[in-house]
Amino acid sequence: MAQTLTEKLLGRLPEGWQDQILRLYSSGCSDYEVMFEMKLHYRLFRQLMADPEFSEVIEFGRQASRAWWERQGRVNLENKDFNAGLWRINVQARLGWSEKYSVHGSEDSFEKALNNDELEQQITEKIAKLKVVNKEDVK
Repeated sequence: MAQTLTEKLLGRLPEGWQDQILRLYSSGCSDYEVMFEMKLHYRLFRQLMADPEFSEVIEFGRQASRAWWERQGRVNLENKDFNAGLWRINVQARLGWSEKYSVHGSEDSFEKALNNDELEQQITEKIAKLKVVNKEDVK
């Protein structure tokens, strides 16, 4: 049976690639660091994401990387030598965390930018209110 393109691409990876990738992510590596260490260019990496096994390893690896970065902040809370500013900048860039503020109304009025979960919750609440208002209009 002929190999698919994805199978051929997977065949280019070294034996035990799953463990190598997970080890890299488990030490906080980003996708680009993993690509470099595994000698994969971006286009090839994206093509391999079509393979269920590769995709699952990458997704689990990304969770491991995020856990590593979050753990660094948690275990170093009382470490005076820990560079919290550098850690914060890193997690903001890597994990999409934000401290942006936007001005609404006057100079005294600041509203903190919402994360995805907060935004989704507010949208759900607004939709529920609209449904109630629309029901009252129909009566």
